[in-house]
Amino acid sequence: MTLAGKAAVLRSRISTDEDLSDFMNFFFANFFDDPAFMGMGRKYTASRLRDTLELIGQQFFATPEISVTRISLFEVPELGFIHGTCQMEGALAMVVYVPEAETGVCAVRTRVSHESLFARFKPVNPGAIPVKTAMLQ
Repeated sequence: MTLAGKAAVLRSRISTDEDLSDFMNFFFANFFDDPAFMGMGRKYTASRLRDTLELIGQQFFATPEISVTRISLFEVPELGFIHGTCQMEGALAMVVYVPEAETGVCAVRTRVSHESLFARFKPVNPGAIPVKTAMLQ
């Protein structure tokens, strides 16, 4: 399957997969090690996703004071999604966001309990709450 075909599947699954670990596994299996994919994209800096990631981190770590740092997002317009990483309380988080669906998935593995935490979200304005969160191990 071509990258465009894989991206179409990813864009469809972001709103429908019930097990968000399956969604992230699909992303890693189909994009992460693909040299053609790794050469695509441009830096994405919109604050709307940054604010959303802070709210997700507040929920993941159950604290209003959260440290979300090293945000590095890339927009791949030819495939129709944004992806990247950040750190939440020192733990690495992965993000995939599909603008057309206004839906994203964030995954983080906590440093202390080693839980894998997942959230499906829609970008929000400051003070709002992400649409759905799920905690999985």
